Amino acid sequence: MAYYNRQSLVLWNCQECHGTYPMKISDKTPDNTDCPYCNNIKLLPAFNDLRTVYPELAAKWSENKNFFYFYS
Repeated sequence: MAYYNRQSLVLWNCQECHGTYPMKISDKTPDNTDCPYCNNIKLLPAFNDLRTVYPELAAKWSENKNFFYFYS
């Protein structure tokens, strides 16, 4: 059995986007305002990536001319 204190960094699962993110127990809020994926702070493929949010723009994206990794 593991014991945690308020400063322990643990993994949380978001009920809305189903993403998993680390956060201290003391920083967790009861609502979903701390999820980095729902708040567009971090990228979660198939939830807030370019292809999912703006498919018409993603169709114009040149994978050969851009250095960013594009999720398939």
